[in-house]
Amino acid sequence: MPCPENWPNLVNRELEPKQAEQFRLSLERSRPRGQGQWLDQPAKSLDLSPTLRPPARPKNLAGEHDSTTT
Repeated sequence: MPCPENWPNLVNRELEPKQAEQFRLSLERSRPRGQGQWLDQPAKSLDLSPTLRPPARPKNLAGEHDSTTT
């Protein structure tokens, strides 16, 4: 199947903020992109289900100490 004539414009266009956030999250968490079954089934079969949940614990900010270690 040939690419449409405007292919460069399609792939080089700026992402909407919501799309950019979805890509960022996908890259940071090594998780598939998508919604519903399209997302859930591959994540389950590839053992990526943990990447779909929020991280268990937020990262400490520089200069802050974890109260459990002091």
